[in-house]
Amino acid sequence: MASIISRPNGTKYIQVTVNKRRSSIWLGEISQRDAGRFRDKIEDLVKSHSLGLSIPQELAAWVAKIPDELAKRLAELKLIEPRVQAPVFTVTEFLVDYISRRGGDVKDGTRTFYGHTVRKLNEFFGSDRRLDDITAGDADDFRRFLQKTEKLSAATVVRRCTLARTSFQRRDSTQIDRFEPI
Repeated sequence: MASIISRPNGTKYIQVTVNKRRSSIWLGEISQRDAGRFRDKIEDLVKSHSLGLSIPQELAAWVAKIPDELAKRLAELKLIEPRVQAPVFTVTEFLVDYISRRGGDVKDGTRTFYGHTVRKLNEFFGSDRRLDDITAGDADDFRRFLQKTEKLSAATVVRRCTLARTSFQRRDSTQIDRFEPI
C-alpha cells in the first residue's frame, strides 16, 4: 500500500496510493527503520480512510504530534482533517480584544490601569509586533523596561507584569510564562 523510496543522496520518501492516485510524502534524511515506522502509520491512515473509519486513538495521538507541514500534506491527501490555524494577532489587537471582553466586569480604576499597561506594552513591543513572536526573554526585557525607564514602584511593576501574564495566558501558548515579578 505504501512504499519507502530511497534516493541516491540518502533522502527518503513514502509513495502511497490514496483513492487510486499515487502520491509522495517527502521524509528527508532519516534512517530506514524510522522510515518504516512512518510508512506503517501512513498505511494505517490509508486503511482507516479507505474503510471510512475513524482513526484509532493511538494513531490520532501520533497525528497530533507531527509537524504542521506534514499534517498539511496528509490533509491534502484527505488522510486527516486539516488543522485549524489560530489567527495571528498583533500585540495591540490582542490586548484591545482582551480588555474589551473584560470591560463590563471591571471598575473604572481597573480599566484605567489596563489602559496604562496596554500603552506600555505597545510602547515596548510596538503596535505591529506579532503576538506569536514574543518570547520569554522579551517578557523579562519588558519587566526591566518598567523597572528602569519608568521609575515605577515595585508593586506597580508587579501588577503590570501580572496583567500582561494573565492576558497572554489567554492565548494557546506557554511562551509568555515569564511575565512574573522577580
